[in-house]
Amino acid sequence: MAGAEIRAGIEVISVIGGLLGIVGFGLDNFGSKEPNASSIKIAVGLDRQTSDGGSLSQAGGDLPDIRLFNNFGESLGMAVDPGRVGDGAQGEVLVRHNNDNKQQAAYTLFSANDNAI
Repeated sequence: MAGAEIRAGIEVISVIGGLLGIVGFGLDNFGSKEPNASSIKIAVGLDRQTSDGGSLSQAGGDLPDIRLFNNFGESLGMAVDPGRVGDGAQGEVLVRHNNDNKQQAAYTLFSANDNAI
């Protein structure tokens, strides 16, 4: 009897752990929900030196300015100087749409600031 109760307890813990993993995955990989806005994630390479002499250095830096446009070339919104991101990290930029516009962006313009990002 005790063995069955232990197995049932382990199964409950496994299910709860699986659900927490799914929730954590969703929070980490999907943008924040903001009405009338677009969330853009930018991943940056990890600084490193390779054995063949190649390297990636100073990959992190200022996130780009972002401008969103619809199919007619009309501006939907923009984010200027949205912050910084470190090497090997991921940055998220939230672009609020003009005038509560609910259109989806057809194209995006990224403009660099002080570095290659």
